[in-house]
Amino acid sequence: FGEGKAADPARNPGVFDHQLYCRAKGISGIIYADGYTGMGGKVHIVSDSLFRIRRQLSGRLKLIALPEDAGILSAVLLGEKEDLDSAVYELYRKNGISHLLAISGLHISILGMGLYNLLKKIGLGIWPAGIFSLGVMLQYGIMTGGSVSTMRAVTMFLIAMGARITGRIYDMMTALSVTAMMILLESPAYLLDSGFLLSFGCVLGIGVAAEKICALAGAEKKWTKALVSSMALQLVTLPVMLKFFGEVSLAGFFL
Repeated sequence: FGEGKAADPARNPGVFDHQLYCRAKGISGIIYADGYTGMGGKVHIVSDSLFRIRRQLSGRLKLIALPEDAGILSAVLLGEKEDLDSAVYELYRKNGISHLLAISGLHISILGMGLYNLLKKIGLGIWPAGIFSLGVMLQYGIMTGGSVSTMRAVTMFLIAMGARITGRIYDMMTALSVTAMMILLESPAYLLDSGFLLSFGCVLGIGVAAEKICALAGAEKKWTKALVSSMALQLVTLPVMLKFFGEVSLAGFFL
């Protein structure tokens, strides 16, 4: 028994909108319980096992790494931010590089393609290596918390790997569009979520804006393309950063 109520909306412009956040997560209300009684229920074997593996790996990182490094490694590898020092996170945020601590396309590409290439080198064919990599990365996405940025990256990887093993051409914008539709079909409120807008904005910045700006500026060298890509990414996500966080770091362009 307890008191139920809806999540509070944003009362002033620019503050955290708890109601919108709950809608995106599929939470329809909050109950402040006076007490509870365990009634049994089903155990989700796969998700429970993945959670246990995540906790074990996080504990292992604490044993082998320095305390200030263990939190960063847990965040980057496992999506576990509970042990991340608040002062360290604040440094990343103020310098505009907090996205490095989120499981996203960079992590999924390195792990997924690395596993695929390793399996190919030890003798597995395209289909076995591809399907095994797909399965592992899907479970990895669930294990690391299934955030919108993680599931965006995992779904795009699934499409890319599917194209590779079937001999088709991978198109980034098609994969991005399909992924966005899948996420929004599950929860349309994600369209107003900062994580969704930043995650998809980053890909648009790299895949669309950077290419156009490089062509206009005649940037051909690697370092100029890297700088232009960083600027394009920052420019595309700038409106989102200003709306939700009210600040942006100029150092982020270079970092």
